Amino acid sequence: LGISWCAAPENNTAKDRTDILEAHASARGNVTPSASKMRLMRYSLDLENLAKQFAANCTKQSANSTLLPGYTNISVTWILCTSKRPEFYEAMHIFNNPLDNYDYETNTCKGNCRLYIQYIWENTTEVGCGMSRCDQSISGNAADLRYLVACAYHPPGNIPGLRPYANGSSCSACPDGFFCYRNQCTNDTSLLPNTTTIPQQLKPQSTLTQRTLAQALAWPLP
Repeated sequence: LGISWCAAPENNTAKDRTDILEAHASARGNVTPSASKMRLMRYSLDLENLAKQFAANCTKQSANSTLLPGYTNISVTWILCTSKRPEFYEAMHIFNNPLDNYDYETNTCKGNCRLYIQYIWENTTEVGCGMSRCDQSISGNAADLRYLVACAYHPPGNIPGLRPYANGSSCSACPDGFFCYRNQCTNDTSLLPNTTTIPQQLKPQSTLTQRTLAQALAWPLP
């Protein structure tokens, strides 16, 4: 007998979307070694809705075409946060966790760094994130506080055997018609809903720790 739970996803604000995109822009523009053709991402409301749909399933399963029917050529990454409802800028610091210890030279990780690899995948151009409170549906204990935060990406990364980006001087290999902005290649100046700029500073550092991370998975859909 299988039991599935669904939850209503949290509503994202304009600030949430700005925080998500700014966190990605800051991390991708400051990779070490530098990236020659890192794409500057834009926020996608379609991917946000997809991420909300995944988060509302309140499942520890990897994303697949059964959970998300009709969607292809995307990647969904997610984390499970405990203790309190995270702000999106806090959750993004877990997705982009330096403790993953990714080594560019050897293209290896000391742990599971699928979240981080997707975060800095050079050809990924769109992201959207969502969150749901899941509690009992995840742990089986109604008293437990659990928030599932998911991000959907297009096109997907984490392709086996490939590095997440090509090393070189920042923007030295941007496609024709693209210009360099914050060490990333772009041809689009309207990147966020209701604004034409990306804030230059990240939000304050996360108060969450690795102890809040119960699961972290990234899985590209077929």
